[in-house]
Amino acid sequence: MKHKTTISYKTTMNYKTTISHLIILILSILLIDISYADVIISEVLYDPLNSETGAEAIELYNPTDIDIDISGYIIKTPSSAADATLPENSLIPAKGFFLIADSGFSEGKDSPLMPQADHEEAITLKNSDAGVALLTPQLNILDAVGWGTAVNIDPSLYEAAPASSCSPGDSLQRNLSSMDLDTGDNSIDFYCFSPTLNNSLGMLFIPDGDILFHVSVDLSDIALFFIQNISIFDENPTTGSVDLYTLPKQRKYFNISVIVEDVSDMIANSKAYFNSNTFNLEKISDINSTHKLYSSTLDLDFFSEPGLYDINISFSDNSNHVVSSLFDINYVELVALELDTSELSCSFSDSYSCTILGDDDISTSGSPTLRNIGNTPINTEISGLNFTSSESSFNVENLEFIFDSSFPTDGYSITNEPLLYYLGLAPGQDSLQEISFKLSLPSNIDNGKYLGKVSIIGLKG
Repeated sequence: MKHKTTISYKTTMNYKTTISHLIILILSILLIDISYADVIISEVLYDPLNSETGAEAIELYNPTDIDIDISGYIIKTPSSAADATLPENSLIPAKGFFLIADSGFSEGKDSPLMPQADHEEAITLKNSDAGVALLTPQLNILDAVGWGTAVNIDPSLYEAAPASSCSPGDSLQRNLSSMDLDTGDNSIDFYCFSPTLNNSLGMLFIPDGDILFHVSVDLSDIALFFIQNISIFDENPTTGSVDLYTLPKQRKYFNISVIVEDVSDMIANSKAYFNSNTFNLEKISDINSTHKLYSSTLDLDFFSEPGLYDINISFSDNSNHVVSSLFDINYVELVALELDTSELSCSFSDSYSCTILGDDDISTSGSPTLRNIGNTPINTEISGLNFTSSESSFNVENLEFIFDSSFPTDGYSITNEPLLYYLGLAPGQDSLQEISFKLSLPSNIDNGKYLGKVSIIGLKG
């Protein structure tokens, strides 16, 4: 009896233990599926301007508050059921992005401002009637985005109805208002716009971000349209402001996009007031039945003062009901100096001195000219290397310079150690400064061909 009781007891415990393990296993599988389902496709650049090879990209987004390991995730396209497979240790940060791109993206991307991809692999995206799907390592479809005509697309490559096709150079982007919610309908969730790709180091759509919006509301005139979102590509997302980098000698163009809720199609006028100029905001598309996308290209001179600028966004109807909002950008400081020559020569036969006179013409390489090609006043730091031949040398201090187009008096001797000279060259379209040189040979110099070097560095004034 005691022996039978012991056998019965062990059998019962083994049975219960097995059931418990099954329950734990099932719960583990369910938890894994839930974490997979959190990652969505947020942007697809399938028809880049530069090339069909090395410029296509797919952006993933993690709307949760935790990092997610996406190692082994698969990108499915019409070209391949596994067009790309993410490597081990692929991590998408909380409220962050992960950028997958075609091989060669770092060199072939449409713009140098686009971020580096987190993962490059040869992928092929069709330009019409196609789609992409995101799969788990177990081949379960997490998300899919299609574009074009549904009957021509594999049903596993889109949700409900495909989005409209984009123009070359534009990308298919998830609506800003639904970044934390996938409705399951591509035609609602996505629209076409200039690419705003982000990798795992840069986060664009952050619900608790640092950008401050100043909204002006006149409650006495209730307008039936509202500004929902204003966005400009942030060229340095690590700061608390929207930064735009200055380009030397080039006018800076940048795009602003505005999403407006306009239920009754009441908007008659749309403007952006910036830097004492007025820009028209053009309606790009109807995102859905209530939300419209407006856009404009603004610009700044390369020599415009660095710092914060206000953009006043304004919408009005025919009854002069106005809705407006302020948006700040930071024009980043640039210290940049251009010299119109890289080589000067002196020949001595019957004299021990040689003078090279500068001018205020940046195109005459034989007459040295400095130009401020940034947006802040600059001074200079000047130094040099001694003149040497195959058999002899002499000190660079025999070379003098002066910020003038003539050499009426003694100039400044150039030394091996860098010395600061207060030039105060202000920024401007043609901010030029002549620089002239005078070389005096030592009395005991040997015949020969000598080579020296002068370094001129621009510093913030």
